[in-house]
Amino acid sequence: MGDYRSLSQIFTLSLFVEKKGIVALFGGAGPDYSAFFADCLRKIGRKILLIRCDFQEIESLQPPAFAQLLEAGTRDYETILLWQTAPLDSTETLFLLNHCHQAIATISGEKTQQLTELMNWAYHEGVYRIGFVALKGLIG
Repeated sequence: MGDYRSLSQIFTLSLFVEKKGIVALFGGAGPDYSAFFADCLRKIGRKILLIRCDFQEIESLQPPAFAQLLEAGTRDYETILLWQTAPLDSTETLFLLNHCHQAIATISGEKTQQLTELMNWAYHEGVYRIGFVALKGLIG
């Protein structure tokens, strides 16, 4: 995660995150930038909770228990970041989309059909609520 362009994208995206809310970070096959992203938000005065969503431990992520975890977190933190690395068209991604207000997705050569559900969620209410990190070599 040392690529200047990627770090710059992530820092810029941190400035657009709503002050209060839950943000899903979809890393896919890209590097783990979650700690850097959380640090960027902390530096601009946000109180952050970073949760790494390991779907191997699916019991802890059942909808009622997960919703309770997030609700408890929102009492003590302004912004909750949910990091996961599953493909963008996975069940895990759709699960997290049902629990967040905004999302940031790493794009690394996905086909258009893999982005369909994500884009439908992002623009469903006519509000911009998604950002993208394009890995080096895929942009200009």
